[in-house]
Amino acid sequence: MGSSMCTAPHSDSKSDGVYEGEFKDQKRSGQGRLKCKNGDLYEGNFTNDVFDGLGRLKFSNGSIYEGSFANGKIHGNGKFTTAEGDEYQGPFVNGQKSGQGQYVWKNGDKYEGAFENDHKSGYGRLTYINGNIYEGPFLIDKKNGMGSYKYSNGDHYEGSFADNDKQCGQGRMKFNNGDLFEGAFENDQMNGPGRMTKANGEIQQGVFENSMLK
Repeated sequence: MGSSMCTAPHSDSKSDGVYEGEFKDQKRSGQGRLKCKNGDLYEGNFTNDVFDGLGRLKFSNGSIYEGSFANGKIHGNGKFTTAEGDEYQGPFVNGQKSGQGQYVWKNGDKYEGAFENDHKSGYGRLTYINGNIYEGPFLIDKKNGMGSYKYSNGDHYEGSFADNDKQCGQGRMKFNNGDLFEGAFENDQMNGPGRMTKANGEIQQGVFENSMLK
């Protein structure tokens, strides 16, 4: 055990601070604690002067990461809690969320599914605090492709999402009163050619605009 200023030539970019911990061959190796000059604090395992293995990194802005490091970077499974209270659990690749994980916002909204390059990308399930649930593909944090959106009031949309996170394209909406619409959507509303089958058997067919038959 010992202490040293972080001046080793092979240290990572955050290693400009005061280190207390184990050394091997004059390099930080084993368990240690590094207080960086930028205010970050790392506690955990080192290998050849860099964060490597299990550790805990508290950033100067209040965010905290606990989990695996590799060659000085956040890499592997871990938990990241933002200063605002959001929490991600899952795998990281070179400091970015990548793979199957879970993200819970401070307000209670929860995403479970695929991440890529720090974004929700791929198949996932987004549960809102108000009870609404989306399940389907994402692309760079936006709903994109053929998915399902269940409303807390019992309405259920199945179809295309595009145009900045909106119901857009061909789809079907089953309403909680038994009505069924099949046709075109735009901007989360029935827009374009479609067919509305009422619960009583009545059929309305034609062009809809802002969810109303023209």
